[in-house]
Amino acid sequence: MKAILTFFALGLLLLALLNWINQLPAESHAEVDEITGTLARVPGHQAVLLGGSSAYAIDFRALCVDGVPFYHGAQDLFEVAALGDLILDRPNPPRYWFVEASPTSQLVDNGSQAAEVTRPRRNLYRAMFALGEHRLIGGDWRQAFIAFAAPSLGSAAWSPYFGRAKRLLGMGGRSETELEVTGLRLSAAASAANAAEEASERRQALRAMLYYDPDIAARAEAALQALNARIRAQGGVMILVVPPNPEATRTATLAQMPREVAEFGQILRRLANRGAVIANYWSLPLSGHAELFRDPMHLNRWGAPLFSRQMGADLRAHHVLPPAPPGCSAGGAASISPPGQIGRDSRRRL
Repeated sequence: MKAILTFFALGLLLLALLNWINQLPAESHAEVDEITGTLARVPGHQAVLLGGSSAYAIDFRALCVDGVPFYHGAQDLFEVAALGDLILDRPNPPRYWFVEASPTSQLVDNGSQAAEVTRPRRNLYRAMFALGEHRLIGGDWRQAFIAFAAPSLGSAAWSPYFGRAKRLLGMGGRSETELEVTGLRLSAAASAANAAEEASERRQALRAMLYYDPDIAARAEAALQALNARIRAQGGVMILVVPPNPEATRTATLAQMPREVAEFGQILRRLANRGAVIANYWSLPLSGHAELFRDPMHLNRWGAPLFSRQMGADLRAHHVLPPAPPGCSAGGAASISPPGQIGRDSRRRL
């Protein structure tokens, strides 16, 4: 018995030591500082952009919109709603709210027991704690407790130290700049080869989360509907953007997850019926140009401005956005055109 008590005591001591070390000023807090810093910059701007990594497709410069990007890799819809509430709680929120979502994103919950990515949720909780906010994100008490009781846990806190150790030992550890891949061009062959495998892995991950909570989609929709209602109450408009995917990715996703894609479409229609603008470009002809994508999910540095200019022209043609300011070219690309289903079943048609 004494040995067991000693073991637990040493474990608690180690955890306390790691937590103390994590409070020291270091690069490890950069992601939390980025969240709080960006939140402070949003008020007074014309627009804000929320969503996951696919939100890279939305380029405010090409849109000719004064906006603040506030998206993060693997950011789920519950975190989108939580960030939206934080922005709306502050004075002078943006008028235009660009929210990125993709088919099956309604089934992702980073607070799930089966979630493979918990880093965004913990970082957001830590940022909220730093701001004196202690509300739960999507009812998730598990990651809230971990973020509060054990801030040393999580790859985000320790990766800078591991990176330094790797570089000292000559084992690599490249910087974020060296890891930048937004300029890569995806070949059609690579797109086709990777799409089916990635869709299969995504389906398995989603089913694991649904095993613990079959109501994720309903809760995610409720979070978006509540955010949309708050935005509209303050005179704003939610523009839910579904960026294009390579044709191979769309085909594989439809083949392996047809019900999930259909469910996503139903959520879009219900949001549109409550005043949200739906800009669904998932099947834009741009999708057939694999060279404009950096991987099976994301546009590259050439594809993102091209897509954004097209979307900006469509939104202005339907009086969603104001005219572009003088000196900013916001015309659409002549080689592509809206696929027709954009805004279908919507009161705000695009």
